Amino acid sequence: MLANSVPIFRRTVEDGNINYELPAWSLWVILIDLIVFVPLLFFAEYTVSTIYPIFSMIEDENPPAYAPLSADEEHVHDAAGRDARPTDGAPRTVTSSLRAVTRLLYAVAGFKGFFRGILFQLIQYLMTVVLVEIFTQALGLYFTPLATLLASLTLVQFSTAWVHIVMTHPVPVSHFRRLPSFKRAFDATWRPILLNWLALEVVRWVPTVLFQVMGVNLPELKGGGRTDVSDVTTADLVKVAVIAVTSAFLGIALIIPTHVIVVRVQASLLPPEDDAIIPFDRSFQGKVEPAVAGGRGYATITEAWATFSRAGWRRLITLYIKAFLVTLGVYALIIAVAIPEFLLLVQKSSGDGGDEL
Repeated sequence: MLANSVPIFRRTVEDGNINYELPAWSLWVILIDLIVFVPLLFFAEYTVSTIYPIFSMIEDENPPAYAPLSADEEHVHDAAGRDARPTDGAPRTVTSSLRAVTRLLYAVAGFKGFFRGILFQLIQYLMTVVLVEIFTQALGLYFTPLATLLASLTLVQFSTAWVHIVMTHPVPVSHFRRLPSFKRAFDATWRPILLNWLALEVVRWVPTVLFQVMGVNLPELKGGGRTDVSDVTTADLVKVAVIAVTSAFLGIALIIPTHVIVVRVQASLLPPEDDAIIPFDRSFQGKVEPAVAGGRGYATITEAWATFSRAGWRRLITLYIKAFLVTLGVYALIIAVAIPEFLLLVQKSSGDGGDEL
């Protein structure tokens, strides 16, 4: 059918050069693709893969049997509970279902709820890039990992405030007014952030070390851009697979747990006047005493770790798997649409006199 379609990719000859021109309506196709697929990508990469895990990390599995709710809160909890199913008498957590979390976010803030905090995180990312560059210039290129740590510690207020923005009901104040004091945020989070940084560095360097220790032969780039693979054996491919599996395992075993600790400690700094949109135990099973009562007012690494149950870990890993599948599905959809569109735009057609393709 495409071969018999009207010519859509024009070829003109000027001064012996062949110039190809896209049809005018192709710009509309690209624009429509951007309008449809960019929000889908942000939904998959930011909402499902970034925000939803935050909810899973902080959700209280055993909320109080009764808590007074306002009319708005009743509507929100009703929306979240529509997917609840009997589980042998046990309450079903919100983050056990992607649909439940999605409905909850929509009930809280409408469509904008899916992208809550995204501009704030973008600002934080840009500030991180600038600070890493400044610290790298001051310390030297070899100290880039240390520069990354220093940038993270410098922006502890922003990373903590972002967690609070994501986990709470919308409030009519600027995000920047929700920044906790630097001293309080730093005292609470510098150890978890250091631990997470160490995990990231270990996972980053392990593949390099294993490649050297296991003596993996890699393809070499020869003159003329040719790649020489004559020294690569089946054993080398097996070693590469082992290294990839090891790196993935370390990512799950080190990065995710330390990230959970960071988020839970940051969540423990939530001001008392802010309400979380999902059940959240501020006391961390009675281990954290409020500052107004003479306590520390935030969770330690030990408290954040010990109060996260095995069921919570299973729920979080399951959510990460679901998020990966959602993201994979979005990219598959984009490819399934983009490839036929590309083929349609470049499809050869028998134009008049051969001047059109």
